[in-house]
Amino acid sequence: MEHDARAERLERVLADTKLGHAAAAVPLSGFSNDTWRFGSHVLRICWNGDVQRLEREASVAADLPPEVRYPPLVAAGRSGELAWTVTRWVEGVPLAEVWPRLSDRDRAGAVDQLAQALAALHQWTPRGPASQLVNAREAVDLSDPVAVVGATLNPLPLDRATALAGHARSLPFVRPQLVDDLLERLRGLAVHDPYIDTAGHVVVHGDAHLNNVLWNDGRLVALLDLEWVRLGPRDLELEPFLRAVDWSGQEPELMPEHEVSQLLGWLAGAYPGLFASPNLIGRLWLYQLTFTLRELFTWHAATAPPDRLAADHPLNLLPKFVESSDHLERLLAGAGRPRPRGAGRRTPISKDSAMGAGHAGARSPDRHRPPLLPGRGHGIPG
Repeated sequence: MEHDARAERLERVLADTKLGHAAAAVPLSGFSNDTWRFGSHVLRICWNGDVQRLEREASVAADLPPEVRYPPLVAAGRSGELAWTVTRWVEGVPLAEVWPRLSDRDRAGAVDQLAQALAALHQWTPRGPASQLVNAREAVDLSDPVAVVGATLNPLPLDRATALAGHARSLPFVRPQLVDDLLERLRGLAVHDPYIDTAGHVVVHGDAHLNNVLWNDGRLVALLDLEWVRLGPRDLELEPFLRAVDWSGQEPELMPEHEVSQLLGWLAGAYPGLFASPNLIGRLWLYQLTFTLRELFTWHAATAPPDRLAADHPLNLLPKFVESSDHLERLLAGAGRPRPRGAGRRTPISKDSAMGAGHAGARSPDRHRPPLLPGRGHGIPG
């Protein structure tokens, strides 16, 4: 059924792109869009959530400096409710695929090149249509969880996250106590919401995990997928690396904690501005909680209690993250950043909520995201 829907969307868009016949299309993987290769071009079709995000990406891409390493934009447009872009094919493989085979020296060099690309993006000032789209703070219908989830990867400002937490009460196997404890924690972290004061915000990528980095012969040749670009604080770029950690110790396709600590250490050396906030732990904790809350809606609805779901299912991770920031403090300490004074567990949270998620059990289909909404790319393999 989904294959037929993808093919139908492709046929509708091809009439406007002049790329040729559908028979020439080679499907590529993608988490939130249909992606196809046509020889020297790549076609992406956005059909779910806020489709304007792909229009925003195209507008930004048309004006970016080459140092950001975004593939050359060829065309962009709308076909009814579908948004699409055509970019040049760039030869390379996702950095995530080659990461396990790279030496520490090559890994550090790759992180340095990623830091340079992100710094170039942050130094860029959008103009014309790109400025209008990036600076627009469109109202989100907080009564509609699909609208909230489709707006940004991290549902901030905080009113978006609190509204989404309320909607989570109706999801299968989400216990009311977990939602209550999450809301309590979010209230405690509200002072760290970077959208209270937007002074100093820059254009951030928001999803720069290693699957969105193309690597070829020791060089970063492309930084992909700017659909979640928004104005925000520089340290929001760190959140995708938190997703890459195997927090449960049971997910071999994710990275061990010590490897992500090492990566963050290299990143801090290459781009200290990402780590400059004096409240970095609180901010990263807020980013992680809001993203994991969003994941409750982007994974398939649970069909079993948490202890029968994958260890990295958001129903298993969220209670751990709500309980304490110890895991983040440990991660940053491993990256060479000192443990902040007073760091550690904040206001105690109900043990019933924090410990009731469980970890054991075989993988289940519930660990996969549905086609409706864009969800997590696991990013970096171990």
